[in-house]
Amino acid sequence: VAVPVMIEGAPAYVLSVTVPVARLHQILIEDLAPGWTTGIVDRNGLLLARSEDHANLAGQPMQAALRGSPTGAPNIWEGVDRRRRPVLYVETTAKAAGWTVGASIPKQQVEAPLRHWVVAFGGFGLLALAVSSILAVKLWARVAEPLRQLAQAGGALAAGQPVPRVSTPIREIRQLADTLADASQSLRRRIAERDQALDQQSRSLAALRESEARFRHMADSAPALIWMTDDAGEVVFVNLHYDYLFGRSTETLTGGRWREIVHPP
Repeated sequence: VAVPVMIEGAPAYVLSVTVPVARLHQILIEDLAPGWTTGIVDRNGLLLARSEDHANLAGQPMQAALRGSPTGAPNIWEGVDRRRRPVLYVETTAKAAGWTVGASIPKQQVEAPLRHWVVAFGGFGLLALAVSSILAVKLWARVAEPLRQLAQAGGALAAGQPVPRVSTPIREIRQLADTLADASQSLRRRIAERDQALDQQSRSLAALRESEARFRHMADSAPALIWMTDDAGEVVFVNLHYDYLFGRSTETLTGGRWREIVHPP
């Protein structure tokens, strides 16, 4: 299952979670009515889980014979199951993942008590809604809310905000949420360290500029000629008395031309 993380109206990340098919099988067999066979089919028509013979049929294409002929009611067909028994097949599709949840019910089990019900309500739609609601709630109630929290966690991580941990019985989602929370803590700690280093650097530069300003003021106020040279002997600083004494600008000292003052041509 993949959920996009939207930042400023555009998808920036994709959060994905893998659900073992064995867990889907456990959900299908909980409170299953006698004689019913339920299954979950992905958007490619492959069985993800089946309440009966799950180990042998998982990953196989869905049986086309279940949709033998439409009954006139939405999402309900008459067909035959793998045992060649006449059945009513009911299905609904989950919009979030595109998976189809279906149930096949032997006709002899439901035909007599449901005949009057089908005529009275104009179809088998309410039963399909009830079946799909039970299966969808069991399957998605465990996944939807944790996935929504994971999507919010992705946006918070991108914004440098704290990411809370997600409490869920699904181990894979919980592990992913813990990883995001740990990454958020590490990222925020590094941001704090960077900000502290930048602040310290800013204070050091300010102190250096202040020290240089005090030095220049002291040198310019001294009644003497003061200059500094680098390792190559080039003049890098002179005070204001140089102009007063020699009547030449500071730029005339570059390239060793200060020697013209000591040894005039």
